[in-house]
Amino acid sequence: KAMFDNIYQHDGATFFYTSRNSNKFANVYEITGEVDQKIQAVSFALCGSTNRKYTVNIYKNIGENKLEAGELVATKTGKTTYEGYYTVLLDEPITAAIGETYTVVILFEETTSMLCAYSNFPFSEDDISTVVCTSKEGESFYGYNNKLVDIGSGSNYSNFCIKMYTTDDDGG
Repeated sequence: KAMFDNIYQHDGATFFYTSRNSNKFANVYEITGEVDQKIQAVSFALCGSTNRKYTVNIYKNIGENKLEAGELVATKTGKTTYEGYYTVLLDEPITAAIGETYTVVILFEETTSMLCAYSNFPFSEDDISTVVCTSKEGESFYGYNNKLVDIGSGSNYSNFCIKMYTTDDDGG
């Protein structure tokens, strides 16, 4: 059996690039599916940055434009040692009901480059296959001037490579 039953992500199959530098990045997810779930882990991808101390904060039931105003339900700290993906297992799973919304916030002690996925454009390298991805407002944010800015608004057309992993809640 796989370690996780569900992967929440906004960075599907597309081209990737290094984001603008910031020390805060966030993705918002709504729990979907047939059964309640338990949030077990998150992951993020760095590009061009190593040896960064980070804090992962997960907030429940956020309000509009108040990404960190909800209930803080998990915090985990660590340090990166290489460029690439990091999976951070939570100390305790978070019980999450269908329809609840969660924000995964990654804070770094210094400016960092997070990997981003281009979206909202078709690509065909060989005129045979086409990749079409989308980004929407309210999915990915970065810190700028003490505010979280929506990277999906305007003409940015991208999302941060931050994922949230859950298992189906078996009631136990």
